Amino acid sequence: MRFLKKKTISEILTKNWKYSSTNPPRNKKIKEILLTEQSGFCAYSEVYIRPIDSCDVEHFDERLKNTSEDNYYNWYAVSHFFNSKKTNRKIKNFIPMLSPSFENISQKIKYEDSLFQPKEENDSETKNLIGFIGMNVPELVEYRNKFIAQKVRDRDDLNLSQDEFIFWLESNPENLSFISALESELGLSLRIPD
Repeated sequence: MRFLKKKTISEILTKNWKYSSTNPPRNKKIKEILLTEQSGFCAYSEVYIRPIDSCDVEHFDERLKNTSEDNYYNWYAVSHFFNSKKTNRKIKNFIPMLSPSFENISQKIKYEDSLFQPKEENDSETKNLIGFIGMNVPELVEYRNKFIAQKVRDRDDLNLSQDEFIFWLESNPENLSFISALESELGLSLRIPD
């Protein structure tokens, strides 16, 4: 889950910006910066957010919203659709939980059998993070599986070698939606273009 990582230096941090319902222009700028830092991808679903898609600033821990503790490390740019699926999940029901900005999160989570799972079976903190974010909600699993199947058909229809296929995928960020699942399912190592 590469889009959960936070930058060590962010314009949001250097300017000490706060998210506030009384400052919509600032909130919009925060959202733009978060989305840029996430290379245009939803932090929760790994879907590429196109300019025509709705995007939200997600306050990961809703208990911090509108408090002095709400800051950059609690904010993520997320697809509005997938964010709306999280509204019924309250963080208190998922504690203890792995921090979404944990430095080596990819060492804690694996993608297998169409689902994100903790690498260690008894890792309840990682399991709770996966559940809280909604990485395996049925709509997302179905969409992710269809997307990957379409990329396999694209590769076969275009009759591309593995190197050509990787180049083709990396040439358009929309092709890289669900990048963790794509890499796992197709045995690839993909790079997000700058």
